[in-house]
Amino acid sequence: MAIRPASFFRSGSSTVMTVARPRVIALTLGKHAPIFGALCLPPGAWALAEGDLLLALVLLAPVVLSGMVHVAVRSRPLPDDLRGMEAMMTVALVFLIAALLTTPAFVTLGMPLIDAFFEAVSGITTTGLTVAQEAESWPFAGTSCAAGCNGAAAW
Repeated sequence: MAIRPASFFRSGSSTVMTVARPRVIALTLGKHAPIFGALCLPPGAWALAEGDLLLALVLLAPVVLSGMVHVAVRSRPLPDDLRGMEAMMTVALVFLIAALLTTPAFVTLGMPLIDAFFEAVSGITTTGLTVAQEAESWPFAGTSCAAGCNGAAAW
């Protein structure tokens, strides 16, 4: 195996060394806002059909909010020079925001905040881990929220 000079490795680190532009990241997140609506709409609509108004509210509020954000940024073009660092930060923030938006649904179902956040992250990242106690007693909208997070992230 040949020993390579340090200059060889600099080319691979250019993505990490690039400065990310917060406005571009925010615009890219705004363009991806429908993801959050698609994540929360099915269980939110089911909660509304079941008559669980509080659960429906915490699930449908992100749908409305994400729709408003998307409408606000849809006509703004993305820059032609989207940097690798900005793309990586956008993906990471999509996962974080999706978990934060679905956490209140689990709190509404009676979970402590930290457990609700864990459940939301577990669902978004499709790890399959759970800390839910007595999930069988949840309304169908709650179980579909937990299962829907897994399905939407995998989709």
